[in-house]
Amino acid sequence: IGNLSYLSRLVLFENNLTGEIPASIGNLYDLEILSLGGNELSGGIPLELCNLTNLYELFLWGNNLTGTIPSDIGNLTSLNYLELDRNQLIGEIPQSITNLTDLRVLTLWSNNLTGAIPSNIGNLINLERLDLDRNYLTGEIPSSIGDLSNLNILFLWNNQLTGEIPSSIGNLSNLHILVVGDNQLSGEIPNEICNIDIDPVFDNYNWTPEIFNGNSLCPPYPECIQNYVDIEPFGLSGGQNITNCFSCDEDDVYELWGTCYHAEYTTSINLANNGLTGEIPQELENFVNLEYLALRDNNLSGLVGDFICDIEEYTLNNNSLCGPFPDCIDVNSIFPQQNSSECEEYCNNNTQVDLWGFCYEIDETTQISLNNSELSGEIPSSIGNLINLERLYLNDNQLSGEIPSSIGNLINLERLYLKDNQLIGEIPSSIGGLINLERLYLNENQLTGSIPVEIGELTNLTHLYLSDNQLSGQIPIEICEQGDSSPDLENNNLCPPYPDCILEHVGSQNVSDCVECSLGDINNDLNLDILDVVLVIDIIINESNYNDCVDMNNDNIIDILDIILIVNMIMDS
Repeated sequence: IGNLSYLSRLVLFENNLTGEIPASIGNLYDLEILSLGGNELSGGIPLELCNLTNLYELFLWGNNLTGTIPSDIGNLTSLNYLELDRNQLIGEIPQSITNLTDLRVLTLWSNNLTGAIPSNIGNLINLERLDLDRNYLTGEIPSSIGDLSNLNILFLWNNQLTGEIPSSIGNLSNLHILVVGDNQLSGEIPNEICNIDIDPVFDNYNWTPEIFNGNSLCPPYPECIQNYVDIEPFGLSGGQNITNCFSCDEDDVYELWGTCYHAEYTTSINLANNGLTGEIPQELENFVNLEYLALRDNNLSGLVGDFICDIEEYTLNNNSLCGPFPDCIDVNSIFPQQNSSECEEYCNNNTQVDLWGFCYEIDETTQISLNNSELSGEIPSSIGNLINLERLYLNDNQLSGEIPSSIGNLINLERLYLKDNQLIGEIPSSIGGLINLERLYLNENQLTGSIPVEIGELTNLTHLYLSDNQLSGQIPIEICEQGDSSPDLENNNLCPPYPDCILEHVGSQNVSDCVECSLGDINNDLNLDILDVVLVIDIIINESNYNDCVDMNNDNIIDILDIILIVNMIMDS
């Protein structure tokens, strides 16, 4: 391509070109426009391009170019447009770039450039647009930037610039787009900034959050730009970090955990997981503009003051705070606490129930969702006091011990999820009191004993899961009366015979401890038969389990059970 010696325009932008830019382009001395942007070109910027002194426009944006910007680029003194953005260029911006005094547009954004902005950037007196954002530039904004009297657009956003915003920036009377957020700028914003009529919208995007935020710029802020400055809004990155702006000797400034905060200007304090100890300072009641307070995951103790009611959002969870808590408290923002069992007063026992460090209102709590919350220990019997509870999710934890019989007090309960814990003992018969229960998940525990006959009273059930436990004995015929026509009972130790209604849903059972009846059922609905008596005695002598084998049904003169008891007494004597 270097043989096209009379070529004045080479425009190949937005294709799929790969490979390196050929050095032979440097032979095209009459070239005025070189447009190779929007391709997939790689390698460095050829030094030979710096020989094209007639070049008016150089567009290399949107490629994969690497290496540094050649210092000889300062030879291209005819350039009006130099666009090298969206590449992978490294190193410093060469000082020689300020020789290009005819430049109207310089875009270097979204590269990996480092070092300082050239101190004599003000030499580019014809510059209308300067984009240096999304690099790693350091140092201060040079005061000479105020000499760019024709500048309309200035992007310095998302670098590592330090120091103050120079007051000379107020000289840029033609400037409308100014974005300097997400740097490390500090100090006060100069009042001269009000000489600029800032427009937050550029290229159909509202840049308001990025104009100044993400720095450490100190209040008070000039009135003209107050809408563009936030002070750590709700603890998220993007506001102004003003913690180093004040001395504790100033009026309306308070020291909190070793840092000085101005009560008027502080809208957010985020000290979560900072190893804080002691009590929450009462001085916080002076922070009338505080909107966000994050003190969770520390070791704070003592009481919580009523000032918390005036804060829009707060998190105090996982400390060692004790009650009584203010009535306004948001339970999700303060519970649990690490030492609830050690507090002389934690919950209000008359109106609340303490469960794993949470205080639940007896009258108002209709749902508890603590599934997959790493809970351990036993289920407190006090849970039965939450009489208005409709849904209880405690599944997927490490809960142990027995299911408290008080669970039967929750007559409004519709869903009970206790699956995937380490619960032991028998299913309490009181569970039959949950007349509104629709879903019962007790599977994947270590429950033992037989299935209580009271489970047949749960006629509203649509989901019954008892699988993967150690339940034993026979399944009561009453199970046919509960509402789930296909209960999950598999992987237990339940013994046959099984009720016909659930034969298809028994699944795999360990029956190694079950007694098989070889004598058949003894059924005598009329007069007592001598054969029945013989069979009963035979069963007892052979130490079989007659409870599993005998159907004791005799409504006439003598009951089979009576015979068994008499024979037992004789055998024992």
